[in-house]
Amino acid sequence: QTLMASQAAQKKLQASVDALVDELDSAQMRPLRKKAFLQMAKCCDQPLSREAYQHCVQRAAAPEERAQAVIQSELGDFQDRLQRAALACQDDVKDR
Repeated sequence: QTLMASQAAQKKLQASVDALVDELDSAQMRPLRKKAFLQMAKCCDQPLSREAYQHCVQRAAAPEERAQAVIQSELGDFQDRLQRAALACQDDVKDR
């Protein structure tokens, strides 16, 4: 029964994380991505050298890339904390 409760808690947590990531994507990342794409399109319209064009595109993509890196880092930290908490719980059970 403890295993079933643990699995149910894991599913609930995963659903909550998925909902959070979906909300971040729709509310934050998509607008950043749209802005980047529009700026990249403007780069295409300018008479730039190949190197200047590449820099223009990279500058346009940078805010979204930075935001994505922050999200990935935070999710990774959260996952590490969950793993440490699970290990601590397992140790507590073994020590009983």
